[in-house]
Amino acid sequence: MRVEEGIEPPYITSAGIVYQRENSSSNPIRDRYVIERLNDKAGKTRDAITQFCQMDYGEEYSLYGNDQTYLELYLFPTPFDHFAFKGFFEPEFFESVAENFFNGIHLTLNDEGTEYKTGLGLKLNSIYTSFDSLIIRSLADEKIGNRGTTIELFRNGNMKFLFPVYHFGLNDVPDEYQDSLLIDYLLDRFSPFEHGKVFSSNKSKLEEYPTYNRKASHFVENIKMVDGHQLALVLTYITKAYEVLLTNNGYDKNNLIGYKAKVSNIWQRMVFLDSEWLLEAIKKYNVSVAPKDDVEFPNFSSGKYLGFKPSEYGGIDVCLEVFEAIGFPRAKSFNFMEVLKTSIENLRNKI
Repeated sequence: MRVEEGIEPPYITSAGIVYQRENSSSNPIRDRYVIERLNDKAGKTRDAITQFCQMDYGEEYSLYGNDQTYLELYLFPTPFDHFAFKGFFEPEFFESVAENFFNGIHLTLNDEGTEYKTGLGLKLNSIYTSFDSLIIRSLADEKIGNRGTTIELFRNGNMKFLFPVYHFGLNDVPDEYQDSLLIDYLLDRFSPFEHGKVFSSNKSKLEEYPTYNRKASHFVENIKMVDGHQLALVLTYITKAYEVLLTNNGYDKNNLIGYKAKVSNIWQRMVFLDSEWLLEAIKKYNVSVAPKDDVEFPNFSSGKYLGFKPSEYGGIDVCLEVFEAIGFPRAKSFNFMEVLKTSIENLRNKI
């Protein structure tokens, strides 16, 4: 039996035997001390992953507002801390990273002969070096010091991604969703048109008439829609950009890319998609509004992580996990390609 190196040894076979890699072979372990050392190694790896999965970019929210929702995504090669970029601090590598993120990764979707192609759309325009990392940001003159979209790429291949998630209320629906059947359904259900009353012509009775005023409601005033189309596009592209960086620098495509994620300030938010599928799901299961302030997955203190293989649409798995974690109903059962196509059309219309 051959045992490949993992991050959480020791590994026990179905026969109850613990093996250890020794050069090119694997041999049973009978020494209790060796097993304890393997346990220590696993604990150190979990601690290292937990320590890595932290954001330290400041806590200033004033320019976005105190109710801003943030996505934190942590990506890393596996086994953890077993990869390194060559020439990380060389000018050529710096230039290649800048070109990769500034120009955006183009994703092409093919659906029955129709091609959908677009760029990242994050407007990343600043890159600089830190002690052991490169930091890529999206900076605007009026928000130069803001806690905005930030990517931090480390020498060992790890990457942190911070993204302020766009959300909107039913009182300020974006132009691209004005004709959405789901928006109409939510408004009609939670904020129906009020009826006025007027005396009939002979003044013998009151008659009702429709008005153009909708009834005020807690749902309309307080519940926000997380733009699932924007989130799907960003997650798909950022994972693709990361895959390209790794594989262009020698990373084995057969290895998983590990990830952990956190969505903060998600209370009273629901994922919105301009989708008939979601409309029918809400009619059947009711609206799904996040009851927690923050959601992290897997639990950050555990050191465990999720993973996906580098592929054309590897980031879809990440997106589905994020959607489900913040309350999207049965995320893995809908047509994700349809979501991406709508997302691309929305982005094209904004440019």
